[in-house]
Parts: sequence; C-alpha cells; structure tokens
Amino acid sequence: MKEKQVARENVVIIAVRCGGILDRKQVEDMLKGRALTDAIVEGDTLILKGDGFEERVPCSSVLREECLYCAAPEPVEADHVVGPEVKPRPAEDEYADIKEFEKKSPEERWQWFSQEIEKCIRCYACRNACPMCYCSECFVESNDPEWVGKGDDLPDKQFFHIIRAFHTAGRCVDCGACERACPMGIKLRMLTRKIQKDVKELFGGEAGKDPDSPPALATFEPKKDTDDFTG
Repeated sequence: MKEKQVARENVVIIAVRCGGILDRKQVEDMLKGRALTDAIVEGDTLILKGDGFEERVPCSSVLREECLYCAAPEPVEADHVVGPEVKPRPAEDEYADIKEFEKKSPEERWQWFSQEIEKCIRCYACRNACPMCYCSECFVESNDPEWVGKGDDLPDKQFFHIIRAFHTAGRCVDCGACERACPMGIKLRMLTRKIQKDVKELFGGEAGKDPDSPPALATFEPKKDTDDFTG
C-alpha cells in the first residue's frame, strides 16, 4: 500500500497474530536422526512424537532468531484479527550482534561476507520468498542492460546479494523469509539488518510501523540533508 502497489480500499486485510516461527533446523538437530511422526503445539510446549519416543520442549527454546526479540507480533493494520493476543518480546538491544560485527575491520567484514556468499548456488529462493521483491523483471534477469553475470563466479554472487539487500532498504521488516528459504544456510539477515539499522539511525525509518508515513528513502528534509546536489 505504501508503495502504491495496491489501494487500501480495494483489499480486506485478515491478520494473524504471531507467536513466533519454530526453527526447523533446531528441531531436526534435537531429534538426532530420529524419525518424527507428529509435532503438536500446546500453549508454549512443543510435543515431538516418533517411534518409541515423545519429547516436550518449550516453544520459546526453538524459535527462529528473528522471533526472539520481535516487538510487533500484533498487526499494525487489519480489518480482521485472528488468534489470541501475543505479547511482544523486545530485546534490550536488537542490533547487539550487528554492532559487534561493525567493530571488525573492513577486511574482516569482507572476508566474512565472501565466505557466506561463496555458498550461494544462485537459486534465488531468497528473492522469491521476499514479499518486497515484486519487480516484474529482476535486475539479475535483465539482458539489456546486463547488470550482473549469470554464472557462479563469486563477484556476480556478491553483486546480486548486495543489490538485493539495498533494494529492500527501508522496506525490510526482518521477517526472515529470505534466510528461511535459503537451502545453503547463508546468514542473509546480517546484511539486511545492517541496512535496517542504518536506515533507522540515518533516516528515522522503521518499515511496517506506520502505514501513513512515506518510505524512509523517499523522504527529504532540507535541514538534515545538506547536500545541494550541485557538486
């Protein structure tokens, strides 16, 4: 709606309160190869059943990382709301890990990024899972001009992930869909959350909080922006 892709009066929003998403990898690690036949959630308890075993663990112990400090489990904009009330779980500092990462030297940060992106197989699952990647033609598929190569070279993979992350600047709500979809386990949220932190600090913008405010990167304040763009 904020990006004029859909008119508010043309949609009915049915929102589901979110108590968090279970981390499938954590659950699989807990099972240690045992076959799971049933998984039941009762309150804050996850019941795992299989041949000859039943385990009960707190759901909060196997939540996705992005859910551990979610400050907005309640919908901001909705016509109908489904599910019981969920209390937010704000962290003392949701960007603590990003601040630690920022302390590294540029060379160390680039090395970490290169090692992560080397895993990429160019399946584009992150892009396809992202609700903000709705371009009719993605820049990686453009032939005229060709912005990035189609091969498996590391520079092309790095370029894709950097540009995609910047395309979500001021728009990403850290839902984690990109990282959950990645079959290679790339820590994509380190990149998107770094940009999210910068947008918040530089522009005062937080995606998804106010449906009436303009996108953070579409705003201009003469008193704050001293560049007259004439240089």
